[in-house]
Amino acid sequence: MTQTKTDDKTYSQILRSFGFADDQIQDSLLIIKDILQNDVFKEIMNTLSESDLTILNKLKTQASINHFLDTKIPGFSEKIAQKSESLKAEMKRKDIAFDPAKERGKLIDELVSTFVDPQLTQPTIIYDYPIEMSPLAKKKPGSDHIVERFEAYCGGMEIANAFTELNDPIDQRQRFMKQLEEKVRGDDEVPDIDEDFLTAMEHGMPPTGGLGVGIDRLIMILTNQQSIREVILFPTLRAKSEQ
Repeated sequence: MTQTKTDDKTYSQILRSFGFADDQIQDSLLIIKDILQNDVFKEIMNTLSESDLTILNKLKTQASINHFLDTKIPGFSEKIAQKSESLKAEMKRKDIAFDPAKERGKLIDELVSTFVDPQLTQPTIIYDYPIEMSPLAKKKPGSDHIVERFEAYCGGMEIANAFTELNDPIDQRQRFMKQLEEKVRGDDEVPDIDEDFLTAMEHGMPPTGGLGVGIDRLIMILTNQQSIREVILFPTLRAKSEQ
């Protein structure tokens, strides 16, 4: 795990170390820095935990799983057909229950959510996500298997997600078709292909990227709440007994 002081002098080095080509996603990292260095956020976090907000950890997705599970999952550069089976074999070896019908992207997502997220009490950036987990993100330069995406964590939960938008309609259609194969195999969560979206992309989509900050997650951290339902503003999403 790499640790870096989050001062202005060293933050430019952090930006370069991720290898992102898109300016928007690099700007997103600056927003995360501003959140972590906010005086109010620092003061509240200091009372809730021993997190050092002057330290920013960064981990690649594969390395984060290897670190917290004390294992070595198969590399993301292997052939697609080999990757799912080799990952399932390793999960069996570690006695981790899983749905054999699920493909690699879903399995990695479950591993991160179950074994990695709760451990990230320090400010942490997880990056270099496999393409199977991010069907709308652009590939990282020089890689066919990794996308330009990062997620920010603090207090054991995700507080932000950012990626460079895929704007190649051919690549996007191929990824949608790959998802449909999973739907045929029984994954009901896979949506149908959005032809309107693809048509719009074929007409031309400029380089795009962005950051989604989970305000509800930030409030959970700042108010020391364990359930997201405690900070949701819309009563229809909460049971009457809990209001």
